[in-house]
Amino acid sequence: MEQILKRVIFLDVDGVLNSQKFMHFKEGQTTRHFGVSPDGSEFGFWASMIDPKAVKILNKITDLTGAELVLSSTWRKSFKMNVEMREFFNKIGVTGKMVGKTPTNPDEVRKVLAEKTELGWVDRVWRGHEIDCFLQQFYYSRRNWKTEFVILDDDSDMAHLMDRLIQTRNDEGLTAHHVAKVCHAFGVPFSIFDHEDLLDDSPTDSAGE
Repeated sequence: MEQILKRVIFLDVDGVLNSQKFMHFKEGQTTRHFGVSPDGSEFGFWASMIDPKAVKILNKITDLTGAELVLSSTWRKSFKMNVEMREFFNKIGVTGKMVGKTPTNPDEVRKVLAEKTELGWVDRVWRGHEIDCFLQQFYYSRRNWKTEFVILDDDSDMAHLMDRLIQTRNDEGLTAHHVAKVCHAFGVPFSIFDHEDLLDDSPTDSAGE
């Protein structure tokens, strides 16, 4: 049976698609209050917290690697259905394929990991456990899929998956440096000299506006 390569990025939002630097820039704007869209919509509020430069970098990563996206951020709790999540990320300009979000029920995570892994019953559920649960349910169960994954997150609560973490910093978010790291993890050639547009460090306005 021919194997199909699946690359997956587990995506955090705060500290990845935004940063303290971006938030400070937004707070300093005088043209409108931070977090309020021109039409006053709830979408505009949340979209205003996303750095368009970080979205551009994420799009570069998925363009180069072909990786699918899974939302592992606490933001996933704001979306009742995957269709709502996909609509939001589409509207803020994310071009990568958003396939789902990690589970939020700790007992579900414990049950899946106890049944399908050697971890047994875990007392405290970390983000790494939620990610492993998603992999067990939707990727590892496909016998003809070869799954490779990384985690983009500014936190380190990845339990046994720490070696798959590409950690960002809350003060700067996603940068060109992380593009290189993700490509390296997936075995994809990358040279910053071919993508100098990623080095622009000037502040930008909000996504989706």
